[in-house]
Amino acid sequence: MGDVIGMIDVPFPDRIDKAWRWSIQINSADEKGFLISPSLLQPLATVPEKSAIGVAELRVAQVVLAAERYRLAHNNSLPNSLADLVPQYLPSVPADSFDGKPLRFKTIPQRGYMVYSIGKDREDDGGIHKPLKPTVGMRYDLAMSVLRK
Repeated sequence: MGDVIGMIDVPFPDRIDKAWRWSIQINSADEKGFLISPSLLQPLATVPEKSAIGVAELRVAQVVLAAERYRLAHNNSLPNSLADLVPQYLPSVPADSFDGKPLRFKTIPQRGYMVYSIGKDREDDGGIHKPLKPTVGMRYDLAMSVLRK
C-alpha cells in the first residue's frame, strides 16, 4: 500500500510506468502464497492511468480555452503552434501526461483546429477521437476539436 501512496509523488508519465511494474508484482503475489492481496490491490494499479486521463483531458481543455482567447484577440487567426500561446494565454505549453511531451496541436484547414493527448495507448494516432463505444484494442487519442463554418 505504501508503494501506491508513493506513486503520488512521481510525475507523469513515470507514475504510469511505476504502476504497471507494481501491477506485475501484485499479479505474481499469489505464486508466493498471498491469495487475497492481488484481488484487493490490483484495482489500485489502474488509478494512475485513470488520473493521467483526467489530467490530459483537463490540460487539453485549458489549451483550447487559451487558443480561443488567442483567436479572439487576433482577428479570428489561429496560433501557428501552442508556443504562440505562451506566456500571454498559458504559462507554458502543458505536457501530455502519457509521454511528457507537449500536447499536440493540429489545424484543420478551412474548418478549425484540434488539441490532443496521445492517450493511454501511448501512440500518436493523429488525433483520432474516442468513439462513443470503444472496443478492446481500438486506437484513439484524447482529442478536442474546435470547428468553424
